[in-house]
Parts: sequence; C-alpha cells; structure tokens
Amino acid sequence: MAATLIHAQERNIALSGTGAKADGQRRVALVIGNGAYADSPLRNPVNDARAMAASLRELGFEVIARENANLQQMDGAVREFGRRLERAHAGLFYYAGHGMQIKGRNFLIPVGADFEHEDEVAYRSLDAGQVLDKMDSAKTQVNLMILDACRNNPFHRVFRAKRQGLAEMDAPAGTLIAFATAPGSVASDGAGKHGVYTKHLLKQMNERGQPVEQAFKQVRIGVVEETRERQIPWESSSLRDDFQFRPAPTPVTGIVTEAALELAFWEAIKNSTRADDYAAYLEQFPKGRFLPLARNRHMELQKPAAPVPQTPPMTAPAKPAAAPRPAAVSPAPTLPLSAAAAATAEATATPSFSLPGSGLAAANFSSDDAWLAVVGRDGQLQIHNAATGAAQRTFSLTQALSAVRFAPDNRHIAVATEGGETRLLDIGSGKEIWRRQPHAGRVMSLAFSPDGRYLLSAAAQGDVELSTVATGATVQRLHNEGLPMIEALYSPDGRYIAVVLGEGRSQVVKVVEVGSGRQLLAVAAAAAAFSVNGRYLLAAAGGHTPTLFDIASGQELRRFARYPLAIFAGAYAENGRFVATVDADGRGQLLDTRDGRPVGSVRGPRVQPRATAFSADVGRFAVIDSEGRIAVYRFEEKS
Repeated sequence: MAATLIHAQERNIALSGTGAKADGQRRVALVIGNGAYADSPLRNPVNDARAMAASLRELGFEVIARENANLQQMDGAVREFGRRLERAHAGLFYYAGHGMQIKGRNFLIPVGADFEHEDEVAYRSLDAGQVLDKMDSAKTQVNLMILDACRNNPFHRVFRAKRQGLAEMDAPAGTLIAFATAPGSVASDGAGKHGVYTKHLLKQMNERGQPVEQAFKQVRIGVVEETRERQIPWESSSLRDDFQFRPAPTPVTGIVTEAALELAFWEAIKNSTRADDYAAYLEQFPKGRFLPLARNRHMELQKPAAPVPQTPPMTAPAKPAAAPRPAAVSPAPTLPLSAAAAATAEATATPSFSLPGSGLAAANFSSDDAWLAVVGRDGQLQIHNAATGAAQRTFSLTQALSAVRFAPDNRHIAVATEGGETRLLDIGSGKEIWRRQPHAGRVMSLAFSPDGRYLLSAAAQGDVELSTVATGATVQRLHNEGLPMIEALYSPDGRYIAVVLGEGRSQVVKVVEVGSGRQLLAVAAAAAAFSVNGRYLLAAAGGHTPTLFDIASGQELRRFARYPLAIFAGAYAENGRFVATVDADGRGQLLDTRDGRPVGSVRGPRVQPRATAFSADVGRFAVIDSEGRIAVYRFEEKS
C-alpha cells in the first residue's frame, strides 16, 4: 500500500497513507520498554510499552516500538524516530524502565548496561536530551516526552551520589515532558499488569476531545488517589498548540452536506447522454444551482433521435479458476430489473426461516454459505446455521453493534459498534484478537480484502479506514468532505474500493484505485456491486436503472430496463452469471447479467429494509426490517 497523501480527482475524496489522521496531520511515536535487567529486573515496563504502542497505533500514530533494548538498539530507534518526525505534526516519546540522574541530566538505562562508576553512565546509556534534540531538529509543532523511569536506582551501591529518581527538565518550546512522579522521587513498578502511572495514562489517552494538559492532570489525580500520595506525577510544559490524543469529531452541517450532495451528483451526470439522469437530478434537487442547465439537457435528450444499434449481448465474466473464492462478496447496494419482473410474484413469500427478537442491525453470510452472522443493539453477535437458522454460537460484546463480516477463512469475524469501534474475533475460541476505535461514530459497513490481510471499515460521518487484519494498525484512510457514507466495498481482486455516498435518493457511487488514490468512476446511483473478477461494476443509475461499467476505462457497457422501485441492495453471484437485488419494498430479484432478464424472484416482507445480506451464490438473501427483525428467503427460479 502506498504511504503518500493523495487527493483524488473529486474535491470531496482524499486518500491518505500509513497512520495519517483524517485531517492529514501525521503523528509519530517511539515507545521503549526495558525490564530484563540482570541486576534489579522490572516486571511491568514491557507490558506497559506494548499497551502504549497498541493504544498509540489505534490513535493514529506511526509507532516505532522496542522491547528490552540495548544501547545500540536504543540509539538506532532514536535515529529512526528523528527521520520519521520530518514533516510530522506531533511527536511522542515514551520510555518505561530504569533511569537515573547524573549531574542534572537524565539517562535511560539500556538492558545489558554495566557501570563501575557513575562517570560511565553518559557513555553507556541514552541521554533523554538526545530525544528532545531530535524533536527540536524536526520542528514538530507538538512534542510529548513521557518518562515512566523513576524506579529505584539499581546502581546506587557503586555510586557515591545517592540521588533518587530523575532530575527536573525544562521543556523546550512546543514540548510537554511528563514524569511518572515528581523530580527526585521514585515510582512504583506496580503490583498488577501495568505500572500505576501508565495504567491511568492509557485510560486518559482514550477520552475523546480531552486536551492533553487535562489528560495528564487526570492521570495525576488518579495516581495520587491510588498510591495515597506516595507518588505524585509531574509535568513541565511549554506547549503552544492544542492537542488531543483522541480528537472530538467535527460535525457535518446539513448545509454543507446538501451542497456537497448536489455537487457530487451533478459531477456524476454532467456528461451523460441519458435523459433519465437529468430527470433524476431535477426530481432530487428541484431548487438546485444547476437547474436551468439540467432542464435544458433533459429537454434536448427527449427529442426523437436516430435509432442506435443495439449492443450485442455481453457474456458476464466467469470467475477465474485460480482465483480464491471471495469472502461473501461485500453486500453492495443496487441493481434493478424490468417492469415485467416487478409485476410477478405479488404474494408475500414464506421465508426459509426467521429469527426471534428485534433490534438487529446487520447480517452476513460466510463465504461457504454455511453460516449467517447477525449483530444488534443489544451487543450480541449470533452465528446461525444459514440453511435452518439453528443457533450455533453467541458472543456478548456489551456495546451496541452496527456491522459484521466473516473473514475469507471463515475462522475469524469482524464486528463494529455504533460508537466507531472495530473488533476482530476468533470464532472457534471466542477470543478477541484486537480492538480499535478508528471512527468517531456509527460504522456502516465492513469488508475484507480477498486475501484476508486487510479490513475496510466505513463510518456514517464519511471516513473509511483500511487496517491490517494481523494487528488492526491503520494502513490508509479515505476521507470525504461533507458527504455521509453509506457503504464501502472492496473489489474481489483487491484493486479497487467503491464508496456509496449521500443520503436518501441523493446518492453517488465512486470507485478509487487502491494505493494510487486515482478515481476511475463516479456515477449518480443508489448503490453498487463488483463483479467477481473485479473488472466490472453494476450500479443502479439514478437509483432505478441497472448499469454495467468497465472500471478500468470508466466506460458504460450496458443499461438494463428501468425498475419502478428504487433498489436498496444487490450482489454478484460467485459464478459471475447472476445478480441478486432487493428493492425498497423488500422484493428480491435474480437477474441474468448477460441480458438483464429476471430468472428468479421472491416477494419479500413488503417493508423498507434496514439492512440486507446475500449468500455467496446469491441463492438466498436476508432482510432486516425497520424494527430490526430478520427473515431469510430463497429465490425461486422462473419457469
């Protein structure tokens, strides 16, 4: 994946690289935890450093982490830190382990250090001032140095001086220096998994919208209370810029959203030669700024024209034999059908099965179609037999859940919360592998890359994050300015990301190339689905007309008959021959991708769906209604 900041062709989409925040301000951290000392080993520094590194990554920092480092390894890490700080907005250095003061300077003790006299310390340990020098050279606007290194000096027996703890340090401009305890005092290593100081710091770093100065104040209050004033954390600060570990979300105003929606919609249709595209604009933006131009083009395109030769039927791309089976091809919205199809099967079908209860928010079939996972506001993840509905496993995750996705191996599963958190779980053991909070609000959708190495999460407020499945670390961000996010899809070949933006009937589908950020396609459509080989996109142009596009060229290949009702969701079959759709009234249709002919239909629950899911072979689909009740239907082939 590229690690550069890239602006896509449209002004409301930008793709940013590794660890970048949505606002483009890079954060870089160096974390060192030393505990394996031959003389006076420490139990918690490595645990503290691991937890700190994980938390900082989740907060958008690029993290350099070292454990039980010798002097050469510490020096090398500081050099790398200095290089990465160039053009960064914020730098953070965290150290847990032994440290000591010599002649008013603070030294951080490497593992393996051996001193016979205190005059050797300056040459055989890391001077904390070196780290400050790197920050100063990089001219980062916010610098944080956190030293949980005030334990008892293990070498005091061979030193003449009996100084305890670390010496006071003056913070250079734009810097905050935090000590686990006051200068000249010592801190406890802690009786639990973490040191007392780091335990409270980890908690405060995750408080959304809390200024950094307030965070350290709350740490001090917590440590003082827990240690009964035996340990009093201390800071020296000359910060000039505001800084928050977890920034508060920036609300998107309705005015900005409406203007952005209209502009994006117009950009998607302005070169169209179809009258119904302009009709859709006139219907959705009756007072729009492009109203006169849209009306004129609509009238011009309604004039009789010479007949256009029909494009011969196009064979749908077959699934490549060597390609891995896609993980439940991401439910994509949209694909319509003919008016004749809409008139069939008016009797409501009996579902294959329904599940008891309500409040469900999302569902997903496993890639082998054996299991159906559902999540809801009660915080429960339920896994059922996809054929019978029989319950298999239930996980209680405490927070309201909003999205779920099986990994391609069907051994892991990702879930997301209403509050913007994502988690990866091992299905067999029920163990949580990692937990992160990359978003400030409701996560709308999740999608795995076809090789299972990356997870794509999309939040309602408009940001999309690509993270590694192994650790949950951020790889790339896709951020749009002003447009609400409905869904983000990963193409089965791993080359593209499609985003569905907007609200109500004012929706736009855009396809961006992974890595380069190059926008290849933009269409005014309610939703979209990738073909199984990733070469084609089927989208409901104007919300009603299924249209097939070649992604690489952006060329429109075919339009099928306009469907009377808006399409809510759709998905390609794994064999590439069929597309399944569910409309705004819960009706399911199965289409032949070669000619758009309906080959199967189910009259669903006659309600506006809240969410849908399709099996990999698109032979079945699940509908969650507005009350959060779910039913699973099977397509019946038309004779």
